[in-house]
Amino acid sequence: MKNIYLICMVAVAINMLTSCEDILDKSPLDLRTEETVWSDPKLAQAYLNRIWV
Repeated sequence: MKNIYLICMVAVAINMLTSCEDILDKSPLDLRTEETVWSDPKLAQAYLNRIWV
């Protein structure tokens, strides 16, 4: 019984350590670079609308 418990705990630990690798590898969602803004017409229009208001 101890062997089954130990195998299950090791499997859970390995699964938890390797399952969420890419969550922290994202850029900030509120960061907009000049290249990003001017390459998308909707973002450029939103930027220009915010300047004139």
